Amino acid sequence: PLYRQALAVDPRHAESLHLLGMIAYQTGQFESAIDLIGNAIAINDKVEFYHSNLGNALKARERTEEAVACYRRAIRLDPHFAAAHFNLGNVLSEQGRFDDAAGCYRATLALEPGFAEAHSGLGAVLQKLERLDDAVTCLRNAIRLRPEVPETHFNLGNVLKQRGHLEAAVLSYSNAIQLRPDFPEAHLNRGVSLQE
Repeated sequence: PLYRQALAVDPRHAESLHLLGMIAYQTGQFESAIDLIGNAIAINDKVEFYHSNLGNALKARERTEEAVACYRRAIRLDPHFAAAHFNLGNVLSEQGRFDDAAGCYRATLALEPGFAEAHSGLGAVLQKLERLDDAVTCLRNAIRLRPEVPETHFNLGNVLKQRGHLEAAVLSYSNAIQLRPDFPEAHLNRGVSLQE
């Protein structure tokens, strides 16, 4: 590709290294992505999305602490970089750091109120924190923005079930199944809710 031609002329062309790293990441070659994007950062460490994309590649290799450091660096370079706040929230949530993750999702939404995945992520961590009313609000916001995501309907069903709102939970599970008929957990939870 053109990036390799650019590197043949200038082996220290950071953007070409970054873009080759992104191609490697998108094709599942995560170690190669880490090397290429890392080389781009070694040449120019002032580009926030280089750090965020390196974080994504590290996260894919389950190198979560290094990923956290990359996202934090991206945010230091550009505090208004919504995707970096969101990515950091995802990693912190996976680590069980739910309060910290909630803060990241809120920062994302302050910057991009229409970021459906951030509403969904915030809903998931608020459920873990037993803040069920707020979780329902967040998940409904996510569905309003992107109604085609079956997992969000499923997660809403789980929170409604936890609150004892079984009819509403059944409806949410049914919506998830309508969007993805081969969704075994949604079928199971819908069946359990119908029996309770």
